Amino acid sequence: NEKNPIILNEKRVRNFYWRFYNGDTNAIEEFEKYISNINNNDEQKSYALYFMGLINKDSDNSKAIELIKKALDLTKTDEHKVSCISKLSSLYYIKGENEKSLNILLNHINIITERNPKSDLYKSIAEFYKKTENKLFESIAYQKALELNPNNISLLFDSAYNYSETKNNLTDLGLLLYKRILIYNSTNQGALNNIGVAYQNLDLKFKSIKYYKKAYESEHSLAASNLAYLLIDKGFEEEALEYLEKGKTFKDIHDNIYTATSTLKNSIKEENDLEEKILEVASKKYLFFNHFGNAIFSSKVIKIDLTSNWFNNENKLLITKEDDFLNIKWEVGEEKHRIYGNVTKNGILAHYEKPKKNIYSYSEQTKYTLEYFEGFGYITSENEICFIFEIEKEIKEFKILKK
Repeated sequence: NEKNPIILNEKRVRNFYWRFYNGDTNAIEEFEKYISNINNNDEQKSYALYFMGLINKDSDNSKAIELIKKALDLTKTDEHKVSCISKLSSLYYIKGENEKSLNILLNHINIITERNPKSDLYKSIAEFYKKTENKLFESIAYQKALELNPNNISLLFDSAYNYSETKNNLTDLGLLLYKRILIYNSTNQGALNNIGVAYQNLDLKFKSIKYYKKAYESEHSLAASNLAYLLIDKGFEEEALEYLEKGKTFKDIHDNIYTATSTLKNSIKEENDLEEKILEVASKKYLFFNHFGNAIFSSKVIKIDLTSNWFNNENKLLITKEDDFLNIKWEVGEEKHRIYGNVTKNGILAHYEKPKKNIYSYSEQTKYTLEYFEGFGYITSENEICFIFEIEKEIKEFKILKK
């Protein structure tokens, strides 16, 4: 092998390449001289020009393209052609020439005939669409690469993952390919977990948990976090924590273990805070209902003088009553508010029309919409009426006074 001219050339070329990247200032000049002395072997010269292009890619993109294009013109092997084509595509993309970046890949699809190089070319097409965030075309390019190299587990996984991530409702294709991976390796942790994800997205809950558990049993920490999230969503605190703590003992700990642990802690805190708020609101309601009960079970009906001036804070009210129906209106600037309801003894089953301003309104008629809230009220005396409403988990109280 040491006497094989192809291997000797590759070693010398790589030596120049690594000397340059390790700071040897003489490497480029010696490399250029070496290339100029390769006269009767196009493949060796192509290989050397390709690496000289790599050396120039960071400092002179255009020169790198020129060198690698020369390398492409010289080589006859599909494998090296694809290396050149893929690198040129990347260099064009870096220059912002996306059309050239894609076309140089597509223009060679029918020229490359060997299976493995053609598969690699499709992988480069997938990489282009990954950079341009076209998940659908990226997925299809991976499938074409897979057709030429059907036993490649890495390609199978890439194809399955990308189909699962598209926004084109192709999770089922991802599932199909993940299942194919298990034919080759029934204990593939990533496939087991991602099958669980696919089943979850397809709303097949039992199968989803089954595969998450299989992945978890093979000590896949991401599956542990996925199971924990499902349990957190359903309120199983201790069970979720058990999966997360066990996941922390696995060899490779996925970041989602810590994210899920933080989510669990935050969810517990949020629920505790919400409980405190609920009980605070309930206490205010309970106190209000003491008075409301006195009002509706009273033997004496309090009469109010509707001709008098009534106010809520500084807002003057218009109060009308027809039979047992009480209607109260007031304005705050442009906003028109209303409380109304049926009076039983001295209690009121009330409704509150609350105006809400439309941000994107284009006319006076649609400037406000009304929100409706149910509540309660009671007549305290001939000079006072009290109301209570729950609005967005907060208690809103109105005290209406005769002045």
